[in-house]
Amino acid sequence: MDASVLSLGSLNLVVTLKQEKLSSPWQAYKWVVDEVLPWNGESAMTGDLAKAHAKRLTVHVFQDAMQGYFLNLDAPEPKIFVCVRAKDSWEEVPEIFSATLSYEEAASWMDSSEDVQSVPMPLPIAHWLAELVSEKFQLEPKKRRRPQSFIKPELRGGTT
Repeated sequence: MDASVLSLGSLNLVVTLKQEKLSSPWQAYKWVVDEVLPWNGESAMTGDLAKAHAKRLTVHVFQDAMQGYFLNLDAPEPKIFVCVRAKDSWEEVPEIFSATLSYEEAASWMDSSEDVQSVPMPLPIAHWLAELVSEKFQLEPKKRRRPQSFIKPELRGGTT
């Protein structure tokens, strides 16, 4: 099934990479995400983007990931997270694998040892995402759980 069928909304983005110099005798530079820009999806990449190491991506927003978007927007500086996969040599341009606006999805990628880089989320994208989250997400109140010490021993945990 196509992911766009389950999506509440999507954004077309262009992710660019640049070389960042290192002070290492073994590696002269590393590849980092330079910027993430909105892309209208109609025109080809021109000018500096055509020369840069860039990739077009579509980022989908899903209902079941709303908490991850909320957590990202609730941070002091919301981010766009980009998963980058290195090639065999540090000199080769890495593959821009995917991007997400979800804090939880980015954390999941990091848990599986992926290289996740982030850039500040532009205000128009943050406003768009905040509108979707406020419309579709309700933060559930925490339920107070009665401490086991206040429950009769024969009723604790369902078994004795």
